[in-house]
Amino acid sequence: MARGDRCGGLGVENERLLAENARLRSQLEAARRAGKRQAAPFSKGEPNKDPAKPGRKRGERYGTKAHRRVPDHVDEEIRVALPDACPCCDGELVFEDEVDQYQEDVVWVRGHVRRFRVSRGRCRSCGRRAQGRHRDQTSDAVGAAASQVGPRAVAIAAQLNKELGIPMRKVSAVLELLGVSVTPGGLYHAIGRLAAAATPTCQALVLAVRASRAVAADETGWRVAGRRQWLWVFVGDDVTVYLIAAGRGYEQAHSILGEDFAGVLERDGWAPYRRFEHARHQTCVAHLLRRAGELIADSVAGQAKIPHAVRRLLLGALAVRDRHQDLLAEHRDDDVIDATCVEISDDQPLRGAAADRDDRDDHQDREEMIAAAPDRQAHLDAEIARLQHELDALLARSPTHAPNQKLLKHLHNEREHLLTFLTTRGIAATNWRAEQAIRPAVVNRKNWGGNRTPHGADVQQTLMSVIRTSRQQHLCPIALLTDLLRQPAHAPSPMLRLPSTAADPRGP
Repeated sequence: MARGDRCGGLGVENERLLAENARLRSQLEAARRAGKRQAAPFSKGEPNKDPAKPGRKRGERYGTKAHRRVPDHVDEEIRVALPDACPCCDGELVFEDEVDQYQEDVVWVRGHVRRFRVSRGRCRSCGRRAQGRHRDQTSDAVGAAASQVGPRAVAIAAQLNKELGIPMRKVSAVLELLGVSVTPGGLYHAIGRLAAAATPTCQALVLAVRASRAVAADETGWRVAGRRQWLWVFVGDDVTVYLIAAGRGYEQAHSILGEDFAGVLERDGWAPYRRFEHARHQTCVAHLLRRAGELIADSVAGQAKIPHAVRRLLLGALAVRDRHQDLLAEHRDDDVIDATCVEISDDQPLRGAAADRDDRDDHQDREEMIAAAPDRQAHLDAEIARLQHELDALLARSPTHAPNQKLLKHLHNEREHLLTFLTTRGIAATNWRAEQAIRPAVVNRKNWGGNRTPHGADVQQTLMSVIRTSRQQHLCPIALLTDLLRQPAHAPSPMLRLPSTAADPRGP
């Protein structure tokens, strides 16, 4: 065979192998994405042919043995007498002692109906009519609209639908059990009026997010009227704002954060976030660790060196944070440290035992240095400088593997935002706050996919923001929403703790 023919054959074979490689990579990525979809375990893939026996295990594998606690109060006491005779042989029974049994049940609920006898009159001077209003009223409507659903029932319906994701028809059935009869259509209108009353509060929450020291942001897919939209979440200092918008760019984030946001933005690597030039940034370390782990799993031979180095660097940064928690934690009651380096790392064995022993030795040496250091802040600064030097050395490498090139390019773009959690007090290394806030909406999305109308999307984002913020501030959302409905004029809720700049969304 001529040399030219042999080279031509090798070229054809090379093209075939490249095409096969691209096809297999595409299938691998599709399988990986399918594995991340949030579905019940029994709906993922084929069932196990030899499943484990359900229920408690015997012996030591039984787990913690527990029982229902005795209630802290008793509303009713019933004395249960002995039977007239022995149920076994009809013999005479002799009393020995009494034992207690407790039963917690739901009291049968009956709807509470109020009738307001509203006095009306006319002004002798100008002739205009006026009527009284009680603090429990939610509307001045009379006549055909005189029969209304009470504020607490509407607040319960809003929580069941917007927070727990229960469809409106089932919410109507739940209220029927509570003694209030209302159609799903009536609930849609009532919850819409509640959202209108909560709008000033939501506007104040936006201002509170802009005034927050640190904001965690995230976004996920949503649908409005069957069209693709995006659900955004912004978690600030004891406040959360949701936004349903048509895009996933800077303009949508700018509508909540504002152009001059100067706090710290805890976010993933999505490029539009970098356009907030006045803010400091913390890119999510957990996202980068997962990305490095995936590259390691897909790599062949020396292709794993770069992701291994990235992983070691990030885990080293988390270990530095964990050793200096007292210096990095903000002075407040709750702990802002979001995870340990061990919790964030994956379970896959990525290195040999010798390397692990070396790391343990290095870790022990560093612990001894920290204990002996007279100035722990100076030691922390030295650790940060060491990590930055390692990062610069990593970014100076020139890999030939395309995925590794993309990884280093991304790290180069995020160079200034990787270690903010080590230089600024109270900053999380990940955007876990935003991911936790968006998770309930993602679960609810499985039930009904999104909203049918733009108005429904506005109601959704408003009430989700108010309910989530009330949870953050340890307030009952039903009490807060009930109070909003009873206010004669729409205004921010006085029950929430808001910065002075957000108390009145209209400004000075």
